[in-house]
Amino acid sequence: MVREDHATLVALGFNSDELEAMGLDKPATAEPSRLMDAYLRRSTKKEDLTTIRGHVRELVRWVQAEGLQIRHIWFEQLSASKTYVRRREFEKATQAIMNGKSKTLGVWKTDRFDRRGMGAVGRMLDEFDRRQARLVSVTEGLVAARQGVCTRSN
Repeated sequence: MVREDHATLVALGFNSDELEAMGLDKPATAEPSRLMDAYLRRSTKKEDLTTIRGHVRELVRWVQAEGLQIRHIWFEQLSASKTYVRRREFEKATQAIMNGKSKTLGVWKTDRFDRRGMGAVGRMLDEFDRRQARLVSVTEGLVAARQGVCTRSN
């Protein structure tokens, strides 16, 4: 059985051995509370695919430490510095949370989450809260969940 995001992972340059080592070779099988959808965005030319693969590895380390599985990695290559830029993969990632496919949306860093300002982030977190879901920024140790926003030391 092949993961829905297999083509994305291969396009990022991962081979089958790497995917197996990270646990990304097969579809995740846990309950939604033990699953994370991950959103990655390459927004500048200096961020090459090697950088993005590093972000994936950091996300994988985080979920493994938390006893979770990555359900899907959503990736797009576009600058989102303008509020009018439509980020379709971001929309799919947040929709997966809204639909209850997983209870955690992971980003490498919060600036990848939303550039429309804290109001938009707050509204999204309110929706996550209603669904008992959370947003995690793995590099910043940030977890925004029902209990509020907290940071974790690494």
